Amino acid sequence: MELIWKELDAERLIARSVEQVRIAGELPSPDGRRPLSIAGCTARVVIDAAVVDTGEVRLEGRILTSLTAVDENAKPFAYESSAGFSHRVAVEGAASGMTAEVLPCIQSMTAEPSPSGAELSAGVDIELRVISSVPLKVTAGVSGADDLEVKTASCSHSRRQRIGQDTLRMREEIAAENVSDVISCEGQVMVRDVTAEQGTACVSGTITVSAVTADADGRISQLIRQVPFRERIAVNALADRIFCTPSLGSVYLRSLGEEFGLISMEAEVTFTLYRIGATELELPVDIFSPGIGFDCLKEEVTLINAMGSQSMQTNIKESVPLPDGSAEIGAPLFMTARALITEAVPGNDGVDVSGIITTGITYESTAGRIYSFTEDVPFEVRLDCEARVNAPKIEASCLGSITSAVERSFQVQYSLLLNAELYDAEEQSVVVGLAESEKKETRSGLIICFASEGDCVFDIAKRYSVPCESVRKLNPDIGEPFSDGDKLILLV
Repeated sequence: MELIWKELDAERLIARSVEQVRIAGELPSPDGRRPLSIAGCTARVVIDAAVVDTGEVRLEGRILTSLTAVDENAKPFAYESSAGFSHRVAVEGAASGMTAEVLPCIQSMTAEPSPSGAELSAGVDIELRVISSVPLKVTAGVSGADDLEVKTASCSHSRRQRIGQDTLRMREEIAAENVSDVISCEGQVMVRDVTAEQGTACVSGTITVSAVTADADGRISQLIRQVPFRERIAVNALADRIFCTPSLGSVYLRSLGEEFGLISMEAEVTFTLYRIGATELELPVDIFSPGIGFDCLKEEVTLINAMGSQSMQTNIKESVPLPDGSAEIGAPLFMTARALITEAVPGNDGVDVSGIITTGITYESTAGRIYSFTEDVPFEVRLDCEARVNAPKIEASCLGSITSAVERSFQVQYSLLLNAELYDAEEQSVVVGLAESEKKETRSGLIICFASEGDCVFDIAKRYSVPCESVRKLNPDIGEPFSDGDKLILLV
């Protein structure tokens, strides 16, 4: 048999897994200032390279940290540092030419004082998806076989099409009274709306910043501010719906002087714009010939359909108790928050997301000493989206502030942000080859058969090795799919 092939432009999900990576390293203080204690540590993981090869994915990356420390004179200071890592993941079915989508999430992290600064130990969960964009090669027929019958499944396949990208530096002045110095800061960016305007895309949203500050007398406090933005980004095509994924590269805050009551913010944000392009696919799911004997060779494939993006920002209020045996609260200073998603369950019109927020609280005791502790706070939220979503990729970030301290507990407020890429993973069994076999012998003549629930003309024709057209001509009044017990007349 000489097979006839066709190639289908379809993205497939080859593998999906979550890997755990341990990262350890020194985080040296740039000016040689030695920490007596680490009061707070925030971090994010950057993947510099994800290379797919035969049977594996090679990862190279860095964990970028921002540490708030207390020196030997009980003075707080902050600095940034990083530690690199590499990791190999065994992936069945992986091959050169495929792509790896990587979503890292810090599960645990500690930073302890060391002679050079701090020693980092972190556990990182890496969600890994290996995607193949190589055209799917399927069987279309057999050369010279005029009686070939092919059963196909029609499906709509959607892919992301990038239409623009730009990295912008945003500057803004923020009202902040009694601030003479910014010790440390972090931020998150959310896109609320994307519209097409005069041949460009207009992206609007907010940058939320959290800063640990000091006044002229050295008193420590924390502030959280939301800064709105509206930016135009050039695109090479327009669409009815345009989606945007933002990435916050850096955010810096500096005081303009306590007398001005202002903080200057500078943030670097990369915006990637895309649209969803849909095509119709005809997938061969079964083939037979009344005159030739062969068996179908099938392959299970998972089509990955892009459905856009969705963001949600929500405020959560909680009470965090002081651990037993801890020094009494004199004054709250600041807090850090790191969100970890433990479960994301797609349902009707949404995804139920649950996880924990690792909360670090730094306070001053009644004796005037600085103490820190951590507490895991659970959360549950619902991300509204389309019903078809069954394979979302969700990234969580969190900022927090202490609103008050009551007896032996802190009242805190979180700004939890979920940025989700929405996908529908659709499994299909397709014919990718034929193997010769002996033709099955069947009875000849006029027979009556009974259909099973859900049978179609192709199923009956293949079962009795007759042309589909013959089944239709002899049974013109029976509609497909058949019901259990439907009687059909066949000429075999």
